[in-house]
Amino acid sequence: TQTTTLCRPQQTMMTLTSFRGRLALWFGGMFLVTLLSVGLYVGRLATKQIEITAGESVHASALVAANLLAANLRERELEITLLSQTSHFVRGDLAHLEILQALELRKKARKEFAWLGVADTQGTVIQGTSGMLQGMSVDKRPWFIAGLEGTYTGDVHEAVLLSKLLPGLPSGEPLRFIDFAAPIKNKDGQVIGVLGAHGHWSWVTETVQAAVQNMGSESLSEILILDKQGAVLYPKHLVVVVQLPNGLSMQKHYANVQWGGDHNYLTSRVAVNARTDNDLGWSIVVRQPLETALQPLYALRNRLAVLGLLATLVFALVAMRLARSVS
Repeated sequence: TQTTTLCRPQQTMMTLTSFRGRLALWFGGMFLVTLLSVGLYVGRLATKQIEITAGESVHASALVAANLLAANLRERELEITLLSQTSHFVRGDLAHLEILQALELRKKARKEFAWLGVADTQGTVIQGTSGMLQGMSVDKRPWFIAGLEGTYTGDVHEAVLLSKLLPGLPSGEPLRFIDFAAPIKNKDGQVIGVLGAHGHWSWVTETVQAAVQNMGSESLSEILILDKQGAVLYPKHLVVVVQLPNGLSMQKHYANVQWGGDHNYLTSRVAVNARTDNDLGWSIVVRQPLETALQPLYALRNRLAVLGLLATLVFALVAMRLARSVS
């Protein structure tokens, strides 16, 4: 009886200082270190991949917007050039009714033009759509001066004369236009006048906004139009307050850059290669807040945290069983 009692295994409680407790801590620690290492590695890979995907999406939006705007600018310039070469312009009578009818029909066909008109070589407007500017002198206007020499597409500007004749914007902002012009030549090739057109600046901005919306990122990305010097042309509320950050190059698809000193954006800048006779030097910038771009990562991190908690509980139970078995 005494021998049997001595050989019976004793049931003792597991403590941290016991052999079984130390084994449980070692097994649990190894499981936890392994879990954390794998989680950090997967998180780092996911962060990099999500940033690349978001950056390429931003670049694709900028590229589409730049190409669409370039094509539209080129088409409008070519349209004005071809219109100036039609027979009723070439005949030389700039006051002919057919010329006015052609201008009015073109203005009604699409709404991007606010005004079309013809001026003689002295800069006097002979005819204009809706009778606007007729009889007035435009000899000092850049579009007229350039139009005497060849086809012209001008940068955005405020039209002092035309803005007095057109209704203002609901926002109260001044009307802005871009100019197109082409020389009118008679059958002998002599310049007898200039065909000019003022395009709505809103047509330009709507063009680039539509491109971003078609990419499905209208609520996530912001689009900017920059001039040749890098100054913001659009949107209006950023013209004064924002400065182009350093390190934003058109040689790279996108970059993670800081705007305003405290916010990071995935940003892409693409040149507007309109192939017009005079290069405007515009570029399109699409930027997306980094925290917005990494939203999928945050969702993944939350799921990993829940899975990690469940795995930790499972590993703790497995460690205790292993420690009990080995001890």
